[in-house]
Amino acid sequence: MSFSLLKKIILSAIAVLTLSLYAQDAPSSSDPLQEMARAGRPEAQFKLGSEYFYGQGRDKNYVLAAYWYRKASAAGIPEASFNLGICFEGGLGVDKSLYEAYLCYKKAAEKGLQPARFNYAMCLLRGIAPLEQGGPMLNSDPDKAKQILKELVAEKFIPAYRELADIYIASSAQDDPLAAEAFMMLAKGAEAGDAASMRMLADCYYNGTGCVRDEEKMVGWLQKASDSGDYEAMAKMGFCYEYGRGLPMSQEKAFELYCKAADGGLPLALVKKGDYYAAGTFVEGDIKKALELYSQAAQMDSPDALFKLGIFAFEGIGQKKDQDKAAMYFIRAAKLGHARSQYNLACMYIKGQGVPADAGAAFYWFRQAAERNDAKSQTRLAVCYLEGFGTAKNFALAEKWLIKAARNGDNQAIQMLREMDGGF
Repeated sequence: MSFSLLKKIILSAIAVLTLSLYAQDAPSSSDPLQEMARAGRPEAQFKLGSEYFYGQGRDKNYVLAAYWYRKASAAGIPEASFNLGICFEGGLGVDKSLYEAYLCYKKAAEKGLQPARFNYAMCLLRGIAPLEQGGPMLNSDPDKAKQILKELVAEKFIPAYRELADIYIASSAQDDPLAAEAFMMLAKGAEAGDAASMRMLADCYYNGTGCVRDEEKMVGWLQKASDSGDYEAMAKMGFCYEYGRGLPMSQEKAFELYCKAADGGLPLALVKKGDYYAAGTFVEGDIKKALELYSQAAQMDSPDALFKLGIFAFEGIGQKKDQDKAAMYFIRAAKLGHARSQYNLACMYIKGQGVPADAGAAFYWFRQAAERNDAKSQTRLAVCYLEGFGTAKNFALAEKWLIKAARNGDNQAIQMLREMDGGF
């Protein structure tokens, strides 16, 4: 096929796609907004995009919403750039691309739009991995992200309170001045009605972060966050009822709250609801339903859900035994830092179950789980050092990890230390 003929075919295809798009958005004499948008007026383009995005006065259509947002963004409307970023981040009407979303947020942020500056800061805080996120890699820049969040806090932009507070809490001890500052920011966010700030403030009272531990206040703020529709707060209320933390123990209320949070799509709650179906507690036992719930949570990269799916595949619960499938789930969860999955994966590498036998890989995953304070992995890691399995023999490191495992209550480690005439 000649290049000129190929070019004609491509141009014809583009023309057909354009006609198809415009056919869905054909001008009407009774639609002045559409006429103004087609005439190139940016404000009208943005408004028309929003009507398609939210389904206000028109059928919801994300493709057309993104189309008009792109037009308005090119004309310099920061709100359009921000909303186009939302489309790219969620894959609404366009191919999902966190990198394109980042570029849109940056463009709107440079014009001072607060929500865009916030989302831009969050992109900088997390960074963006290459390829799988629809674009090149973006290295994280925590310092720049924190600076933007501090500026937004000074401007009393409420979401910035909780994100900056979260950063401070993660990098400080409970009685550190930064923890106290984080507590004060969350208190301001909570008083302003931000449900996530309420839930995080409850966490502070539960852990004594920046404040004195107070279970009554913890429950009070969790209740307010839950009443405001925060699904994570509902799940935490369920935990409080399940284990009697600040509330009278009630398995029935715990079940109700977990189910409500699961219906809202919270991965942790989907796993809990799956556990109820698997065990037949408060509902008729239904392994198929449990697997469906675990799968929903796994799609959102819940390591606990991936672990459960791995166990069910390995044991053949509700399905045929499938070590390859189990390994796949354990690998995904292990990469997300799930210690029990890392331990199971290491054991599978030893036996060559679902993965090739590989002493080095087994040692690697035992070490990953051991560093996350998993006692069984600490013992197995010590054995690797004693036997030179997947690594060089090292008695000092073996003893170090056995002591850690023993202090974490692993009976095998305790017995091995006694036999070695050691102590802990």
